[in-house]
Amino acid sequence: MDIELIKQRHLYKMHHKIKLQLDAICQEAGDMNVEEFMQVYESLKPTPMSGIDRNFQEDMINDMDMGQDY
Repeated sequence: MDIELIKQRHLYKMHHKIKLQLDAICQEAGDMNVEEFMQVYESLKPTPMSGIDRNFQEDMINDMDMGQDY
């Protein structure tokens, strides 16, 4: 199988998964009142990442790399 096709399929699956998650978040947010939404919003403030979290994030970014020169 062509490596580019595999990369494109992987990227599509990642995009689709994120889209479904965002759709679910938006649906849930639409069902909240303002106070509930603000509580969730406040809980999403960034926190310092541990080394494990940082490594996981870097791995995810590397997985998305399509081998293009910038």
